[in-house]
Amino acid sequence: MRSIAGVLAVALTLSCSTKSKAEVTESAMGDRQRRLEIMEATLRVLDQHPDYVDEFFVLALRHHPTLDRFLANTAVAVADKDRAERVARHLVMHPPGLRRVMIETLDAARNRPAAQAAIVDAIQARAEIAADFLVDHPEQLATVSKAIVEQAMEDPDTKDKMTELVKEIAD
Repeated sequence: MRSIAGVLAVALTLSCSTKSKAEVTESAMGDRQRRLEIMEATLRVLDQHPDYVDEFFVLALRHHPTLDRFLANTAVAVADKDRAERVARHLVMHPPGLRRVMIETLDAARNRPAAQAAIVDAIQARAEIAADFLVDHPEQLATVSKAIVEQAMEDPDTKDKMTELVKEIAD
């Protein structure tokens, strides 16, 4: 009996408009247990067909509320080291995207002290790596160093700390 209902649901879905399909889907997903089962089944199919995931992603790009929710959940989830490493592995494989995310993150953090602190803490946590990257790129190193010195000179406490640091390195 269940398989007949399933066949009828598929036949009905195939013959409906997108709006009607959305209504049928909404009805089917109204029950939490059933919704979780449908989503789990969908994910299993997507796991077996990466090309479907690519198609799903293209569609999701047009659904801003859903995409924003996925990204918001991802932003929270990457506090976990394993998830952060997974995201990082993907980003470093695509330097143009990595560059864009870095720029947009710095811009977005401009008026958010907690975000600024997180960025500074991350750079400090990997200071040797960050320094190595900059030293390998002298033009960018000069640009960043100049910006640091100019801003440091505007703040008396930072200026004193920078002066002490330069003396320490020079000795």
